[in-house]
Amino acid sequence: MNLPLKDRLALASVTLDFLAKIMRGEDDDVLVRSLVHDVEWIGNRVRDRLKAEEIPSILKGPRDEQA
Repeated sequence: MNLPLKDRLALASVTLDFLAKIMRGEDDDVLVRSLVHDVEWIGNRVRDRLKAEEIPSILKGPRDEQA
């Protein structure tokens, strides 16, 4: 799946923040839950965007594609 640049940057930012905290020894369960929440949120945004892109192509139909 090819994510939009904004989503890739958001995911990279969250991941790098989390890794920096681990390296400083600041990791705990709260940080893990926070990272999971952020990644799920980004995943849901991407899924919603993909669904929105599929609907117009479904409505278009096969006859419209031949034109």
